[in-house]
Amino acid sequence: SGTTADVAGQGLNARLKNPQDIVLASDGSFWITTRGIHGVWRMTTDYTLSKIVNVNDNSLLTNAYLWGADFDSKGLFYIAGKGGTSRVYTCDASGNLAEYKINDYTLANTMKVLVDDSDNLYLMVRGSGSGKGAVLKVKDNVVLKTWNLTASKLYEMICFSYDKSKLFVFPQGAGGEIKMIDLTDDSMVTIAGTGTAHTSVATYTDGTPGQPLTATIQQCDGAICAADGTIYFGDVKGTIRTFRPDASGDYSKGTIKTIIGTPYTTVCKDGVAGEATFAYPEGMALAADGKTL
Repeated sequence: SGTTADVAGQGLNARLKNPQDIVLASDGSFWITTRGIHGVWRMTTDYTLSKIVNVNDNSLLTNAYLWGADFDSKGLFYIAGKGGTSRVYTCDASGNLAEYKINDYTLANTMKVLVDDSDNLYLMVRGSGSGKGAVLKVKDNVVLKTWNLTASKLYEMICFSYDKSKLFVFPQGAGGEIKMIDLTDDSMVTIAGTGTAHTSVATYTDGTPGQPLTATIQQCDGAICAADGTIYFGDVKGTIRTFRPDASGDYSKGTIKTIIGTPYTTVCKDGVAGEATFAYPEGMALAADGKTL
């Protein structure tokens, strides 16, 4: 963090400036998007970093501000480009980059791409200014479905439930709430957060167990769901939190809990759960073992 250059290498000899998302590939490695020096990197299980593509290799990435990404069933990497002329990109295993065009829709602040088992794309589009954000379902460059989000609240990130039957929509700044989209009937409801973001240690709370609407939430740039249904998400003010459904799998009766970090302490420090701190946690991935975050 804070370096002026990305450096390939192994372990502590490697460096990335502003890594944004991290996604597990089928071979057990991780692909990482970066928005400091806009690019895509690969990290193997022994923590060796190598460049796949960056701004020096492809003019498409100039001011791209690559954000959230995902793989399709064929191993093609789809990436949200937040900055400049907001775009969706694809990148193959050889580092070939291309724009994936969305017909008849103007993107603005595209934050995350997810891909389901049928290779439908789901895009988190934050919008710009007072414009409304949206979650889009896209196939073959065509928007199939739009879930409009309110102009008064901004949203930043999406993640699937483990079985990909649901989408969870996380807030940006004053949004202060988590929405759930049921992909079986296209319904969308608010399931967590008071609707007002925390602004200090005093207003940061996980709320009452079993009542997720009593928790305060701010900006979330990373989220992932484990096999047991637990959602792990980062809060920009320096914490990693979980959102667990109740015993029946109902998230509206679930519990939010801070598991690592201290709210509003945004300096990185190693340590056990009660001591470790994070500076602006972003993307998250589970390793191939399904246990390591």
